[in-house]
Amino acid sequence: MSEPRSRRWRRLRLAFLLVAAAGLWLIGRPVAFLAWTAWNDQRVERVVPPGSIDDVSGLEQSSVAGVLVVPSGTDEAVEALRGLLDRARQESLPVSIAGARHTMGGHTIARDGLVADMSRHGELAFDDDTGWLTVGSGATWGEIIAFLDPLGLSVAVMQSNDSFTVGGSISANCHGWQHGQEPVASTVESLRLMLADGRVLNCSRQDNAE
Repeated sequence: MSEPRSRRWRRLRLAFLLVAAAGLWLIGRPVAFLAWTAWNDQRVERVVPPGSIDDVSGLEQSSVAGVLVVPSGTDEAVEALRGLLDRARQESLPVSIAGARHTMGGHTIARDGLVADMSRHGELAFDDDTGWLTVGSGATWGEIIAFLDPLGLSVAVMQSNDSFTVGGSISANCHGWQHGQEPVASTVESLRLMLADGRVLNCSRQDNAE
């Protein structure tokens, strides 16, 4: 004899409820954990004491002899950096260069030394004739994108996040996610480099190529 329809329906309903309960148990646990974590998560403001500096990770707090916030103007920046290097020579202090401080592990911090903070040195200027963008080393990729977008332009290569500075990216010759593109150095026409003695060189593939 065939099973009554009502009994088959009860069994199907029971099986459905069991599957639904198992699914809720499997999904509900991580969802509940994420909800609990989000509810209890609190932003901790890190306070770096005077005379110290840290990188963006918050793991490399170090004492320093001084921090120079390099101004945005090119001529002013050159004079300020020359003064920093003069002090470093006179006091035999190491010098480090920092932008957004995403290069972690102490790379942007010279312990008990001097730090050139380039984060405000981010002037942008586009040349319609040549199609080249002149960028202060402290400009972030986000600022560059926002500057170029109204012009209908964008960058060819950048890092995955837009919070890095272009100076830090060039110094590491980073790469991005752009398919078929070389690292970021391939998009650089020239750069100005200050030597330890304060001289400024224009470096390109033709001038001071080394």
